[in-house]
Amino acid sequence: MLKTTLYFAGSGTAQANKYIIDNGWSRLFSQLNDRTSIKKWTEIKDNKPELKLFIDSGAFSMYSKGKTVDEDDYINYINTYGKYFNVTTQIDVIPGTLSAMTDPKVYLNAPRKSWDNFLRMREKISTEFRDHFIPVHHEGEDFKWLDNMLTWKDPVTNEPLKYIAISPHNETSIADRFAYCKECFKRIAELNPTVDVHGFGMTALDILPYLQFTSVDSTTWLQTAIHGCIMVKRQGKFKAISIGERTTHVDNHFCYLGKEAKEEVIKLVEELGFSSEGLRNLKPGGSPSSAEDTKPDITNSIAERQMFNAKSMINFMETSEHVALPKSVRRIGG
Repeated sequence: MLKTTLYFAGSGTAQANKYIIDNGWSRLFSQLNDRTSIKKWTEIKDNKPELKLFIDSGAFSMYSKGKTVDEDDYINYINTYGKYFNVTTQIDVIPGTLSAMTDPKVYLNAPRKSWDNFLRMREKISTEFRDHFIPVHHEGEDFKWLDNMLTWKDPVTNEPLKYIAISPHNETSIADRFAYCKECFKRIAELNPTVDVHGFGMTALDILPYLQFTSVDSTTWLQTAIHGCIMVKRQGKFKAISIGERTTHVDNHFCYLGKEAKEEVIKLVEELGFSSEGLRNLKPGGSPSSAEDTKPDITNSIAERQMFNAKSMINFMETSEHVALPKSVRRIGG
């Protein structure tokens, strides 16, 4: 069993959110966009303290809009509700303005500004919440900034950081992301081997058995569901397979699998406690069922697929073990 905490990120359906709460699983929210949801979860945590909450600054969302996060407001938010939060992140600087395309200094200065932000914010955050307020290193940044995180000592306690985050670039290949993570963990082992490590946007869960992350987050559970897919572990790999009754036209659809492969998927679905009736009735080019003659299942309901994906991802974490690094990255992912 992997000892990595999986935080489900993104906004799922009400039914899927309740399913995650009922199962006691962990959630990541953006303090920028999800304060209403966070408030609801803090109220639930009063009765279910085992629920874990990861609060992201929302810096990436603001970057994509060409805006910045209100630092003082965010710090006040952490100091007010910090007792409910298991992890909070700094406001990191993400280069990407038009001038950055022609000015490499913007990219080179971004990690320096991020680090300055972290130190300034950390000083303003209540001491009781500082150990789980974490800096972020992004793939593509000079590794000297990761080394800086790992060797820094608190000027008062002389203690190193207890938690950091690394952020692989999800638009690169699995091989590139894995190479970045491996280099990070190599430096971690040399400079601060006891530090906890969070992996942002870990869409490739197949990486996790090879690197001992403390925690990761992912939106895969809801994104694949929206596009008619479920996540299953087949042939040693964790991958998406299309099962939607409205997506029978896609090449990797369940309809076009061989008999044995279909039975394998059906067995996986049933083992996780979900109905396979809809799968058994799927046919290539078939017409979607009407609301009057069918009940919600993973073939016709986004909520059902989100719940299945959440359960399947947790099952992957519970049935996988940490192993030695593979000789080839081809053994990882699809």
